[in-house]
Amino acid sequence: MKPLLAVRPKCMLRSTPFLLCLAASPLMVLASEEDFVPWQSVTVKSTELPGVGIVAVEASTSGDTYKVFVLSAFDRSHSLTASQLKRLQGFALSSMTITHEAGYAQFGGHTVHVRFQRTYTDRTPKLVRDCFHFATQRCRTANIRV
Repeated sequence: MKPLLAVRPKCMLRSTPFLLCLAASPLMVLASEEDFVPWQSVTVKSTELPGVGIVAVEASTSGDTYKVFVLSAFDRSHSLTASQLKRLQGFALSSMTITHEAGYAQFGGHTVHVRFQRTYTDRTPKLVRDCFHFATQRCRTANIRV
């Protein structure tokens, strides 16, 4: 004779996954969704970099509209104009990345890049990825690409 614990009816074996899902479902219903905290302003300052100096970025927004964006590098500051700030609309301040590269002298030399990215679906619905790129070089003026 088998012990009682070793004997399981076949119907219980089939219903076990269902019962586990049923028991876990209230946990899924009670969970809340996490969301990003929108940034209103940011000031970033680097350590001193060889060939670049201190890189600093100051930016502020009001809702979806950028009010100020200043990039300082190579002992110079570059502020975006009102029309350039308008092109930044829709890019989250938290999507900003700042990088630098040594570059080639014939192409302007050492360069500091600031990029903003956003991903969204258009009307089709197709996934779209936009990028706003702002760069300044040691030997040239600031350059903007969208």
